[in-house]
Amino acid sequence: LLDWLDRLGVQRCTVSIPYLLELIKKRYPKIKVYISTSSRVDSLERAKHWEDLGADGIILDSVSVNRNFRLIKQLRRILKCELILIANVNCLYGCPFKNYHCTAISHASQSISCGKGFFLDYSSLMCGYLRVKHPENFIRADWIRPEDLPLYESLGIDRIKLVDRTMPTEFITAVTSAYINRRYEG
Repeated sequence: LLDWLDRLGVQRCTVSIPYLLELIKKRYPKIKVYISTSSRVDSLERAKHWEDLGADGIILDSVSVNRNFRLIKQLRRILKCELILIANVNCLYGCPFKNYHCTAISHASQSISCGKGFFLDYSSLMCGYLRVKHPENFIRADWIRPEDLPLYESLGIDRIKLVDRTMPTEFITAVTSAYINRRYEG
C-alpha cells in the first residue's frame, strides 16, 4: 500500500500508529506524516514523543485541547512540527465516548463488518441525548467559532481541519464558507 501511495505521488498521510510513522519516515522520506486526532495527543509529553519519532504535524485532541490555551502556547513554544486543531467537531466537553466512538466507526466501515452495513452509533446517540437533556453541552462542546480563528493563530496553531464527511455537500459547503469568511450568523 505504501509503495502504491508513493508511486501515486502522495505528499501527506495521517497515522495513529508509531510504527507506521517510523516506517514511512524511513522508507518514504518525501511523504509528510501527520498524527491523527485518534492518537489523543493532549499533553506536551505525547506531542514530544510523536515529534521525536519524526511527525511533521500533529492533529491535536480536540476534546481536551481546543479550549486549553495554556497547553497550546506551551506546545507551540517547544515543538517545531505543525500544530493542527479540528474546528468543527461537536463532541461533548471531555467526551467519555471518544475512544470507543473512533474504534467503533473504524470497525463498522470495514466491508467484512458483521453488521453488513448497519451500525448502531451508540456514541452519537448518547451525545445527542446528553445535549438535549443538558442544552449547555451545545455551548461547552469543543468546536471553535469561525470568529475565533485569529485567537488560535496567535497561540501558534498552524492550521485548522474541518470534518464530517458523512454530511451532505450543502452542509460541508456552508461550514467551509463560514471558516473561510471567519464568520457565521446563526
